[in-house]
Amino acid sequence: MNVFFKKVLTNPNTGSAVIQCTSEPLTQKLATLGGMPVATSTRKNIVWGNLSLNDPETGLVMRANHPTMQHYMQTLEPGQELEGFRMSENPCMDMKTGEATNIMWVEAY
Repeated sequence: MNVFFKKVLTNPNTGSAVIQCTSEPLTQKLATLGGMPVATSTRKNIVWGNLSLNDPETGLVMRANHPTMQHYMQTLEPGQELEGFRMSENPCMDMKTGEATNIMWVEAY
């Protein structure tokens, strides 16, 4: 399953960052509500995923201030395909409850 960039999410408590992905590019439909222009998300059966990157030299999870993560924040565009990556079958776990979420880990292939 292909993955597409959505945005970089930063954990405010740890400073670690993940790249939020989707199984399809997200699209919007323009509309008017009460005379004001708005946009709504087009609903599809989209799988959400998180790509956690490690520094190849230290093996540590990249933080938002890591030069590589800064580069991705500045250059990746929403909807851009991340070639060489796919959704895994491993769900992300809720850190508070320990239960599986509907968000999958993204992995290189």
